Amino acid sequence: MKNQYVKRFEYKDLTKSLKWISKNKEILNISQIERNLELSDGVIKRAINGIQLVPKKYHKKIDEYISEIRSIKKIK
Repeated sequence: MKNQYVKRFEYKDLTKSLKWISKNKEILNISQIERNLELSDGVIKRAINGIQLVPKKYHKKIDEYISEIRSIKKIK
């Protein structure tokens, strides 16, 4: 079965926080992050997979959340 999604942009187009999520996706529960931030299902997943950019209205919310996680966990 052919993949129904087409990659529309590159990793370099992601915000710093989304790059960090992508880098650490093996240890993060991305669905839970989306629920905690009250985002639509799959918004972050589609972004880190290069399918759709996250709307700008969510950038600040995601950045603040990831900053909080990084300060608690001391993850680089």
